[in-house]
Amino acid sequence: MKYIYRMFIFFIIVCQSLFSNPREQLNRLIYFPEKGELNLLSVIKKGFTYISIIKDQRGNKYCVKQMEDRTVPERRAYKLIIESFCSYIAETIGAPMNVVEIIPKDIELAGKIIGGRVASLHTFAHGKQLNKPGCPYSYLDIRLRLYPQQREGGIKRRIITEMSRHNQLPILVAFDTFVGNDDRSWNNLFYDQKSDQFCGIDMEQSFRRDLSQRLYQFFVGVFNNLSVQFNSSELKALILYRNTLKKLLRKNKPEFLKELLDEIIVKSKIDVSSEVLSNQIKKYKENIDKMYISANKLAKILDEVIEKQIALK
Repeated sequence: MKYIYRMFIFFIIVCQSLFSNPREQLNRLIYFPEKGELNLLSVIKKGFTYISIIKDQRGNKYCVKQMEDRTVPERRAYKLIIESFCSYIAETIGAPMNVVEIIPKDIELAGKIIGGRVASLHTFAHGKQLNKPGCPYSYLDIRLRLYPQQREGGIKRRIITEMSRHNQLPILVAFDTFVGNDDRSWNNLFYDQKSDQFCGIDMEQSFRRDLSQRLYQFFVGVFNNLSVQFNSSELKALILYRNTLKKLLRKNKPEFLKELLDEIIVKSKIDVSSEVLSNQIKKYKENIDKMYISANKLAKILDEVIEKQIALK
């Protein structure tokens, strides 16, 4: 009797783990959905992107994304692959990002508008977008824009101040730095006041621009400028940003990342024989190597900047 009771408790724990793990839940919905479990709520189209909202029987909402390609089939599929790829990277450090899984081209799912094409399934971001009325972090700006005409190129002192407003923000900025995402706009960042949690979405612009190199140049300027001094909150945020970047470097070596990218491509079942797609994937892999070197340089100059700022206190 005790054995049966223990097995029952073990079964409950396993089930709770299954349904509390967002990635496992997404994979279950993709590969083992129950009949009639998912219902399509709405579909919108933005440019070449279809965005569908679906709901399961427990009331949980999810987002399905699919790209329309009018010329080369699945020419834009790499954007969905990169989103899933970056989602895995975010998980290695516990970054507050939504979870994204690839839906292979041969699997049909509620919300998949174009049959026989790859799509992606996303966990739903709770809370309010930062540009919505009532959000306590309304119009907070941590976007790493590129300013080629300005010396700081990608970051301003203001962003360091913004990072100090919540302990999740330096983690988000470090993640965007590492993956080269310069699109952390107000639309792509949610805040849930009840849980005091941020959630970032939309990573399809990642691994295109080497933000770490631009940030390295900025912090070299900070190190050489004797007049720059951070307050205690800014310095604390900068230390967390540096520590998160180092964690990303430890857990995401270039060879590991390139193997992970290949695995997601295989999982998607897209045909990468087209010149457009094969060249794009090759470029991403080149950028993985290049951006890792830059991120490592950035971490080292951050060590020097932080050491100098501590000495100034």
